Amino acid sequence: MSRFYLLPIFFVSLFGLYLSSSHTQKAFLALPARPVVESVKQGERISTNLLVETRERLVRASRGQRDGEMLDDLSLIETILSERGSLPVEQRKVYLESAKEHLISSLEYKPRNTFVWVRLALVQQRLGAEDRMVAQALLNSIRYGCANRKIAGLRLSLALRVRNAFLPEELALLSEQVALVQRVDRPAYHRLRRLGLDDFVREPLTSICGEPM
Repeated sequence: MSRFYLLPIFFVSLFGLYLSSSHTQKAFLALPARPVVESVKQGERISTNLLVETRERLVRASRGQRDGEMLDDLSLIETILSERGSLPVEQRKVYLESAKEHLISSLEYKPRNTFVWVRLALVQQRLGAEDRMVAQALLNSIRYGCANRKIAGLRLSLALRVRNAFLPEELALLSEQVALVQRVDRPAYHRLRRLGLDDFVREPLTSICGEPM
């Protein structure tokens, strides 16, 4: 047989060998979910049906595989699904509970991920967790990404809901978030002030975070 006829067989065999590992198979299963996850991260609105399909792909891909990034993506999709009013309340709660579990699992591999911590605080607050648990998740998010401008407003919005759970010495971290939001998102800053921000925590005189990211 000509070696030219053997080439397709060789590459098919090589591809089959590549897919033979469990990790690679699961990563391959998750590939169609990537564009949807990235669109969600960019703030685009995705149809509920596509989100459900994406979640199912990620669930199948994550079975038996401990991958922090995949678990983080899965929790993000589940958090968005839990906000869809077109779904039954019971189903939305199931998504929220599942998101919490996946966020906690993700932190085993990415314990310093500021986005995971703030999303965990959001999910915990929606599930009715103790205020101190929500506050601790928020504080971890700030410690691991103090100058991140993308989520400073969300941090303060959540902090206002559990304002009595913070210790006096922890307010310095929160006050830096006030300064950050005031610099990078004036509309959000004014909305937070209407919610009682000034009575809770004020902008610090000196910066402890550095330049916003």
